[in-house]
Amino acid sequence: MSTFHLSTLKLHQLRYGELDADDESAARAHLDGCEHCAAILANQENNRQAFVLEPVPKAIRELAEQPAPIPFWRRWTVVGPMLALAAVLLLIPTFLTDEPTVDVTPDDPELLAKGNGILLEAWLQTDDGPMVLAQDALLNAGDRVQLKFASQGRPFVSFGGVDGSGNAEVYGTFEVSGEGIEDAPFALTLDKTPGRQRFLALFTWERPSETQVVDAIDSGTPPEGGILRALSFRKD
Repeated sequence: MSTFHLSTLKLHQLRYGELDADDESAARAHLDGCEHCAAILANQENNRQAFVLEPVPKAIRELAEQPAPIPFWRRWTVVGPMLALAAVLLLIPTFLTDEPTVDVTPDDPELLAKGNGILLEAWLQTDDGPMVLAQDALLNAGDRVQLKFASQGRPFVSFGGVDGSGNAEVYGTFEVSGEGIEDAPFALTLDKTPGRQRFLALFTWERPSETQVVDAIDSGTPPEGGILRALSFRKD
C-alpha cells in the first residue's frame, strides 16, 4: 500500500500535461496502486465535466480573438495634439456628468492593492427566478448556481472551487470585457458531497497559468498584481 499520496497540484498538472516524462510516469505508476489518489483524480475529471454545463457565449469567444476596446476618451489622442486638447476641454463637463467611475489601471497602486469595485456574486436558480446568495447560505445537491462578477478593467478572470472533501477544481480562465457586471460563461450544478462549498474568482492583468490558479485556490493568496474573491456556502 502507498505510504504517500499525490498532491492536488500534482493531479492537476497530470491532467493538463504539465509534468515532464519522468514525473508523469511516476504519477501514473502511483495511481495504478493507490485507490485513494485514483478516486480523487476521477472526481476531478467528473467535476470538470459536470461544472461546465453551458458553452462559452459567442460574445466572450469573439472578445478573446480581438484586442481590448479602447476607451472613448483615449481615441482622441490619435487625432493630433491640438485636436485632442480641444476635445478634452470641450468634453470635461460630459465626463463629470456621465463617467463618474474611476478607471482602475496598474498605475493606481492603492486601488490595485484594495481591488476596489471588484465583485463576485453567486445566484441560485429557483422556480421563482434567480436569487442572490448570501455568504454561508445553505445549498443542496442539484442546486444550479450562476456566478456573476465585475472585474474593474482586469481583462482575465479565472474561476475555481473547493468542495466539502477539500478537493480543489479549476473551472477555467476567460478573457472578459472588464466593464460592468457579467455572468460567468458557465453554470454550476452542485454534486452530493456534503460540507463547505467555496467558489473563487482570480482577477489578473495577464493570463495566469493553470498552476498559478491552483496555487491561489490552495493558498488563498493571488499572484502579484492579482485580486482574489471567494464565496463560501454550507451544503447538505
